[in-house]
Amino acid sequence: MQTGILTPEPAHIPAGKADRPGSRLELVGKALCLPYLGVLCWLLLTTGPRSLLQSGFLGFLPWYDILVVGHFLLFTLLSVLAFLSRWRIPSWAVLLMLVVAAVGTELLQSWVPTRTPDMADCLQNLAGIGLGGGLYWTAAWLLRPETLRYTG
Repeated sequence: MQTGILTPEPAHIPAGKADRPGSRLELVGKALCLPYLGVLCWLLLTTGPRSLLQSGFLGFLPWYDILVVGHFLLFTLLSVLAFLSRWRIPSWAVLLMLVVAAVGTELLQSWVPTRTPDMADCLQNLAGIGLGGGLYWTAAWLLRPETLRYTG
């Protein structure tokens, strides 16, 4: 066990019940998190995401305004889904994987024609992860403060 880490966990898990599925929100988070990550990586690594988004049934949206903060919003949602899923790994490991995904997708763009890595996008990714994690932790504390347990 890590010392000094806050982790949202059930305050009391009865013996033998640790392998049962969690809450509905946890199951929804798990069902959406990995497919969303796949779609997000595809969007970030495709050659023309703007033209892809502006065509079809989403063409009516003001994409220029949305794309200015797009990375921030996309990674905020990814962070909320990842923490909501409550994977059976420590929270710091989930955070580390999110940071690797944020930085990794930007670095991988250097191998995609017509795309280049951008430090501003990377900072938006990281800020989105911070906001998403903060939203999750605040909501978890407000809804069930006893689920936040100090493991020290």
